[in-house]
Amino acid sequence: MRKLLFILFVSVLCTGVQAADNGVLRIKGKLEGIGDKMIVTMMENARSGKTDTIALKNGKINCAIPLSQPVTLYIRSAQPAGRRSSIRLAGVPGETLELNGTMTDYTIGGSKFYKQYAEMDAAVKPFKGENARAQRAEAIMAFAKQHPDYEATAAFLESVDPRQWDDYLASLALSVRDGRMKPLYQPLYDMIKTQMQRRERAAKLQAEGLQVADFTLEDINGQPLSLSSLRGKYVVLDFWGSWCGWCIKGFPEMKKYYEKYKDKMEILGVDCNDTPEKWKKAVADHQLPWLHVYNKKGEGDITQQFGITGYPTKIIIDPQGRIARSIIGESPAFYTYLDELFK
Repeated sequence: MRKLLFILFVSVLCTGVQAADNGVLRIKGKLEGIGDKMIVTMMENARSGKTDTIALKNGKINCAIPLSQPVTLYIRSAQPAGRRSSIRLAGVPGETLELNGTMTDYTIGGSKFYKQYAEMDAAVKPFKGENARAQRAEAIMAFAKQHPDYEATAAFLESVDPRQWDDYLASLALSVRDGRMKPLYQPLYDMIKTQMQRRERAAKLQAEGLQVADFTLEDINGQPLSLSSLRGKYVVLDFWGSWCGWCIKGFPEMKKYYEKYKDKMEILGVDCNDTPEKWKKAVADHQLPWLHVYNKKGEGDITQQFGITGYPTKIIIDPQGRIARSIIGESPAFYTYLDELFK
């Protein structure tokens, strides 16, 4: 699946200016070992952000970053070795952030917001790493319930299981939930909630045992091909596109398994989001020996029929026309399933 990140460049004022400005975030302090330059990235939402490199003197930081709204802030060293670690926190206009220590062991201070942020950060700091995600989420939930009026709590939403987001937000004071931090969490909330709804829909439309409605699409020779014409064999619907890197990477193994089981199954490649020319060229370039149809957007788009959420998606249909298994992504689980099915 593709993710797109737009990086734009902005000017950061790194001077000794003392003017208090609600449109800037001031960062002060000293980070040992960071070198003479610091990279700051400001993510306004999950897909786009702004970045700049800030000159430092002996690791001392004193700069003002223009911000129109709260953002997710990443701070890292410009040195190649230092880029492997970063400090991630919320950046809020009109506030002062004080950072002292090193990139891996630092203290947070400054204005009231960041003092609250430091309290919450300290409460969850013991729970680091993938194995402690559940404990970290529990600690965040507990802290938010104890301090519902802390604005900083809104910045920790994404560390909580998305299935608990509604409960988490409900535990916060209305002034926090609908206050100035809302632009920070709302885009992510909307995006993840939409993804969850799409996955739930896909699970229903791709449920094992579900009888598949027939469809007819144009094959690579311009002739109509119906799914029902393949009844009696196992059929693998392979939703793919020439633009999909993982789809292309999977073709060599798919070709091996097609040769291995072609007397027991048929693969029907369903090209998506391509032009007819790119589709036909990809089939020829990769020498794909199975059947192929072209899926047009709009009326008759069968990705809607199956609730396709990612590419490739392989849906295995049994000889009676029922869904036997659905596998999203280029996964070894697909080939393991075929071996078990036809052993």
